[in-house]
Amino acid sequence: MNRSIEAMTIDDLRYYLEELQKSANSLKFMLKNLLEWATSQQNRITIALEEIEAKKLINEIADELNTIMQAKNIVLDNQIAPEIKFSSDRNILFSVFRNIISNSIKYSHDNTKIEVLSQSYNGFHQVIIKDYGIGIEQDIIDSILNAKHVKSKPGVNGEKGTGLGLRLSMELIGKVSGKMHINSQPGEGSTFIIQISAN
Repeated sequence: MNRSIEAMTIDDLRYYLEELQKSANSLKFMLKNLLEWATSQQNRITIALEEIEAKKLINEIADELNTIMQAKNIVLDNQIAPEIKFSSDRNILFSVFRNIISNSIKYSHDNTKIEVLSQSYNGFHQVIIKDYGIGIEQDIIDSILNAKHVKSKPGVNGEKGTGLGLRLSMELIGKVSGKMHINSQPGEGSTFIIQISAN
């Protein structure tokens, strides 16, 4: 753009600016994950409990990820019950849900949706994130659950990643006594279940 801006049309400029924005967003998420992972590995995470409204938290994450969702025309359907609240660490939950939702966006086809649901039972709340993307192979799920190195594969539109997002989410949710489950079949999308105590 710097070398050829005088010869560019408005459409050219719009295209390159959109590509720059995608690249910047991707780099931002990579850096956040690397910094959070490094902090986690050094056991330097401080837990600060507060009451968190789950629906509001997901809406904030959707606002942050809105640009990349718009680029793929993906809609996030937040169906969490308004009464669902956690006594947990806000930064950890924000990071966990942001990583899962950004992963769902990355591996979802254009013009699809991501559903976020909630359930409560036996003193626990569950947040369920369901996408209709390309799914995850079982060996990759096993690597995530067993905290092994996960090699990131490109997203549907060639989006790049570090392979840290879901593994980091698994580690972080354990620090607030939560659990994460992944159900997926290649070609049929993925469902991520985060379970946290309601107390």
